[in-house]
Amino acid sequence: MADRSAGSDPRKTASNWNERGVVSEVIEYKSWVCLICGWVYNEEEGRPDEGIAAGTRFVEIPDDWRCPLCDVGKADFVAVEF
Repeated sequence: MADRSAGSDPRKTASNWNERGVVSEVIEYKSWVCLICGWVYNEEEGRPDEGIAAGTRFVEIPDDWRCPLCDVGKADFVAVEF
């Protein structure tokens, strides 16, 4: 049987588990597009080659991060839905 304690994983709480012990919460990731060049940052994929782990939210990226294609700052990105 799966461990349902919240201490085992901070993202899981008792309310997240259904009757069969399966996590029922869906984590939604956003994509952010550069308004200058169109390059897309996908939160689910991250940028592991730049030290940004998969699942990293755009707001969690350091403020001095730059677009890898055209070198503009985070202020020139907007969230998009595909």
